[in-house]
Amino acid sequence: MYTSKAACVRCASRIPIAVGRTSIATYSTAKDAGSTPAKPKRHRSINKGDYVSKRYDTYGGKGKSSDPFVQIFRDVVSLRKHIKLDNTTSKNPSKAEPKDDKGKPDNTLPQWKKEAMGKVLEDPSSFRIDDGRFAYRYKQPHPEIMDEQARMFEANMHDWSLEDALTRLKASELKFPDKVNLLERLWPRVRDLPRHPRPQIFNEVEALLMQLFHMQGAYFRQHCTIRLSKMMELVEYGHPRIKLRASAVLNLGKLLLRGKASSLEQFERMIELVDLWKHISQLGKPEQDELSWALPSVFDATDAMLYGNRGRDCKRDGLVAASTAMVCMFPHLPISHARHLQSSLILTITMLMDPELTHSSVKKEASPLLHLAASVFSETRPPNKDLVEKLWDDEEAAFDGVVHDFSRPYVIENWDKTWKALQNELDSIARAAEQAAKTKKATVHTPLSTLHRQLRQAHRARNVGAALQVFDSLQQQASKDVSMRNQLQDEPDLLNYVVFVWGALRRPSEMQQTLALMQKLRIRPTIKTYTAMMHGWKMSKDYRRSEALWNQIRASGMPLDLHIWTARVSTLLEMGRPEQGMQELVGMVNLWKTQAPNAVEPDIEVVNAVFKTLIVLDRKAAQDLLAWASREGMQPSIVTYNILLTESFRSHPEAVPSILKNMHAAAVEPDSATFTIILEAVLGALTESTGEEQVQAVDQIFADIESAGLRPNQETLAKILYSICTLPNGSEAAIQRVLAKVSASGYVITPHMITILIERAMSRDPPDIVAVEDILRRYEIRTVSDGDQVLWERVMSAYAVSRDWAAALRIFNELDAAGRTATSLSCLTDLLTALVDGEERRLDEAKEMVSAVLRSKGDFDQRGRYWKHHFWFRAKALGLVDRELAPGELVEEDDFSRRDWADVGGAKGV
Repeated sequence: MYTSKAACVRCASRIPIAVGRTSIATYSTAKDAGSTPAKPKRHRSINKGDYVSKRYDTYGGKGKSSDPFVQIFRDVVSLRKHIKLDNTTSKNPSKAEPKDDKGKPDNTLPQWKKEAMGKVLEDPSSFRIDDGRFAYRYKQPHPEIMDEQARMFEANMHDWSLEDALTRLKASELKFPDKVNLLERLWPRVRDLPRHPRPQIFNEVEALLMQLFHMQGAYFRQHCTIRLSKMMELVEYGHPRIKLRASAVLNLGKLLLRGKASSLEQFERMIELVDLWKHISQLGKPEQDELSWALPSVFDATDAMLYGNRGRDCKRDGLVAASTAMVCMFPHLPISHARHLQSSLILTITMLMDPELTHSSVKKEASPLLHLAASVFSETRPPNKDLVEKLWDDEEAAFDGVVHDFSRPYVIENWDKTWKALQNELDSIARAAEQAAKTKKATVHTPLSTLHRQLRQAHRARNVGAALQVFDSLQQQASKDVSMRNQLQDEPDLLNYVVFVWGALRRPSEMQQTLALMQKLRIRPTIKTYTAMMHGWKMSKDYRRSEALWNQIRASGMPLDLHIWTARVSTLLEMGRPEQGMQELVGMVNLWKTQAPNAVEPDIEVVNAVFKTLIVLDRKAAQDLLAWASREGMQPSIVTYNILLTESFRSHPEAVPSILKNMHAAAVEPDSATFTIILEAVLGALTESTGEEQVQAVDQIFADIESAGLRPNQETLAKILYSICTLPNGSEAAIQRVLAKVSASGYVITPHMITILIERAMSRDPPDIVAVEDILRRYEIRTVSDGDQVLWERVMSAYAVSRDWAAALRIFNELDAAGRTATSLSCLTDLLTALVDGEERRLDEAKEMVSAVLRSKGDFDQRGRYWKHHFWFRAKALGLVDRELAPGELVEEDDFSRRDWADVGGAKGV
């Protein structure tokens, strides 16, 4: 018998193994307290009405929580008012609300969806959806597990190790929906695993996901394929399996072509198809937090298409043209894999242009893909019926023949009609795609990655005001946006980082608000949360709270991980207690020996935390520590060697060669930090050296690296080049020696290296624009398609500083036409100065330049500091800012007549 679980399935999936049933029982109702198994309740959506308000301290409640995880937070942070878990449901539900299959009010669907479902039940053929409502997205709750065997599996899996649970789940004969549901409950444990080095358990995860991908062809569950694909991304390490996603598209097309579903189901399957292509366009782009199109511009794709066709007649070879088109449409995917999307894309276009299958709102949503495909294919040989048949034959061996054969007759029969319809509707599709791009730019939603970056910048600058602004934005978006709440629930690392920041900045009241937000979102604090809290308090030297939290954690019996042990040991060292830090380290090893596998296995990472402090205090004791760690099976890592190199350069430089040789003998690969340490130590002493001494130093660096059996990469060579170029007396001979080494190592001169050379030429007095032009000719940099954005912005700035405003403006316009408008404010300031300072003030050209920059900046709310740069102050004073394009804070009325523009880089008196 087992304790029934009436907790939210999302929360239950986060409950650690050691307290699995105890914590579940804490959230169980009195009615379910018996021994009779009960079905888990459906996860209730969090709506705006019952969402937490801005003042989180309004939640009352006295006394201690019976949940030790929550109580640790409350006791240590010393909340004035405890926060109760809100398990209530919406009050006074409307009598007219539809019921679910249990006869209870269905609170998971939006009102328009409820009405549509009612109409379909009465008359499926009458179902229609207005175009404007298609953009709405909602997150389905996890369906209940109905199979008895699956319910028993769920009841027992929290007692198994993660690897055992995954193996059993793969070997089970459960149905596909139940397997997916159970994997989603296990996923938080998989996601929390360290990613480097790649855990062995990821092989089990990968095998299970592959099995589910092959099973999903016979089922349809909204966003299930996308969810599985996102899970697969975790174990692919940047090498996505494109054939899996292409097969998913074909399988979904097979379900659509069967035509056995209701109008509503067909509509949702078409939504799923479009969303699946959005997801494919985002593969390998971690900055994409929400589902949206991430396709290249039509200009870039068609330009790449023409470039890719040089030297081959794609007008004759349609298969080559089709493969090239896939690479141009999805440039972020490996070239050898992108071609697997050919037949999937052809099938998708055919179904999207079929009025019997696709509603106009779906076609509008897919307009960016349709517009891009039509434009790219039009640049070469447009695919006709014969070419499509060849594509199917070319890919038949790569996919399931049954699925391929099912869609083949439909595509071949309809393709010519599809292509003609696509050409006829191209103008309206292009307008819809342009509108979609504008809507995406104008959205106020800030991705989690952007919020994370802004918060990180605020913390590094110790800017409390900026951190508060980011947190306030996070709270507002979470209170209004369902997708944001879903993202926070699926990816709680941002909130863990918020906890760290408030600890580091000594803001206990904001930490209290963060805890309240986590509680309201049903995000269970994990060991990662407590580690972040300890690390934050260590940064602010709040050792009292850190000590109290550690004692609470140990007393609760919570399973520990390597990171919190490291945080504990490093905190003791920061407190000036290295002896106690050593004792904790030894205690951790002894605990592993006596209680494995329930205890955490020691790792060199914890040893490094002690070693870094000890080597400064007592070098011999630090060496003894490493010897002890080796006897215990913890071999030095690259971090260990980097610590040793740093200290050796400072106090024992004669030991550096032997350290490098030992590193090579131990087969420890250097990282970028290793070479940075060497470069800073050797080149830092060359400030007043002669050219010959600089050449000798460069040769010595390469000799030391090669004698240790190491090979410098492009990043290392660029760092050496930068170090020489930025010396006050940097030698041309030393620079040429580095460039020769780049070529000898089999590398090419990168745009980054060329930019370094250009900046060196411009640092001369006066700036040498002739040298800049020589560099561009030498490395065959002719148009903006050659080189990267930073390089051309620096070239533009170089011409502007040299008072060649025409050449600078030409580069700006070429970048703007390519969809790569210059945004570097320092470079834009140089261009603005060149246009408006002088005998002929070219205000019209300057105004158009400023407007182009404004048009390229759609999301104004994300970059408040961007608009405070003196470039914008001067542009406004000159009347160059178009109010219709500018953000609100830039068009606020100011008294510019009092501003001394000499202080902000402009001419006084403007």
